[in-house]
Amino acid sequence: MHLKKKREDHIIFSKRAFTDILLETKERISTETGGLFIGKKINNYWIVLETIDPGPKSFFSQAYFEYDHEYQTHLANKIARRYGGSLVILGLWHRHPDSFNDFSGTDLATFSNFIKISPEGIISALVNMMPDFKFTLYFFEANNQYRKINYEIMEHELLLSKFNIKEFTLKEVLETINGNNKTINENYAARTIDVNLSFFPTKCTERSNNGLLVQKHSLWYQDFPELLKYEKRLMERLFPQFELETLPDGKMMWLGTVKSPKKNNWLLAIIYQDFYPQKENGEHPIRGYIVNSEKIISTDNIPYLRKDDNGEFYIQQDVKNVKENNFSVSQNAVNSLSFAINWIKSYESWTEKEITLDEFESLYCDHSKRSGI
Repeated sequence: MHLKKKREDHIIFSKRAFTDILLETKERISTETGGLFIGKKINNYWIVLETIDPGPKSFFSQAYFEYDHEYQTHLANKIARRYGGSLVILGLWHRHPDSFNDFSGTDLATFSNFIKISPEGIISALVNMMPDFKFTLYFFEANNQYRKINYEIMEHELLLSKFNIKEFTLKEVLETINGNNKTINENYAARTIDVNLSFFPTKCTERSNNGLLVQKHSLWYQDFPELLKYEKRLMERLFPQFELETLPDGKMMWLGTVKSPKKNNWLLAIIYQDFYPQKENGEHPIRGYIVNSEKIISTDNIPYLRKDDNGEFYIQQDVKNVKENNFSVSQNAVNSLSFAINWIKSYESWTEKEITLDEFESLYCDHSKRSGI
């Protein structure tokens, strides 16, 4: 619901903060990304002095991403020390894929939680590449009411001077180290910003009897409908023979047949695990099941072949074989299916003694290309 303008709010970004938004967008040009705005509220002026990047342990994909909250809390407080610990979280920004320039249900749930600790409202921006950079800023109030709002960008030093904002000088910090500045010492150690996990719901939560937040069972495609749409687009374009089905336990899978170079038909089920799109205990969140597993004539020590609790065979790429900073790229059905197809090629070649077990073990799926079957 869009909100009619009630008051005149002014949003000002320091050039430093806005430049960091551009740099983060450039660094993650092929996926979603985002960050936090930190600064000061002075009357109706929202002054964004700094932006905090999502962090090294964030999850990035083309339709969804998650912040590294521990890192952001750490960095936000480090930066706030330059200003005597007086900064607050003003809001956040994130990039949406393609030209999708509105907020998802997950976004709105995030803002609802955020408003609880910021009753004056929050600011939130969407970045799109259409194909050029587009930055749209919104002001949020309670009940998910929001409106577009203009902004301006100002040189950092000019912004500090205009609003009489204190940032410690080099001389003052040196005096602090040498013990000659008691006031700055007291403020410097202050921890004023807490990037609370409950601001950013990745799964549905509810309050238990003792008031603690606990996990509520939910399905990833209900929490992240945009991610499901993205998965459908990829699979329908690259593997149109596979159909999307829902299992009785709510898990979602792609079912279809591939023909190997040796003319064998393999029936595969690519099944998203409950913890998708994240990894859990080092396990990949998508499994490639071999439905006609009678084709497997040897099951001892075969690379990447696993058995689940029901004795069913599935193919799963080891997390250790995917570079940590690129792990999210492999976490979609297309790449899991491509890996399974490459596994089938290698398995058939190995059973006919065309390759060694070591060569089979070195199987690597090029995630930038579709498999050739």
